[in-house]
Amino acid sequence: MRHRTFSYNEESGRYRTLEPVFYVPGPDRKLIQSGKPGAYVFTDGSAEQHALVAETVQAACWQSYQAYLEMLAEQMETLWAGLMPLTHAAFERNGRVCP
Repeated sequence: MRHRTFSYNEESGRYRTLEPVFYVPGPDRKLIQSGKPGAYVFTDGSAEQHALVAETVQAACWQSYQAYLEMLAEQMETLWAGLMPLTHAAFERNGRVCP
């Protein structure tokens, strides 16, 4: 990202564990699409449809987050410890935070 006026600070999930914060569409989101291309009409949808969307999105997010946690550092930390043993030892000595 680049912006000339403001600076952006992106949080990387490779260097620290991301918190499980997910976007789940709210009940005000239009769910039903009808009409022709270029002239679509969107309507609310039923309470059951909104519940299904919320449940499905949350389940997919949690499944992805669990996979992320399983993969995080298992492979990368082993590789890092082999390539940079002194740095890895300092990381461990300092409570697994940067010195």
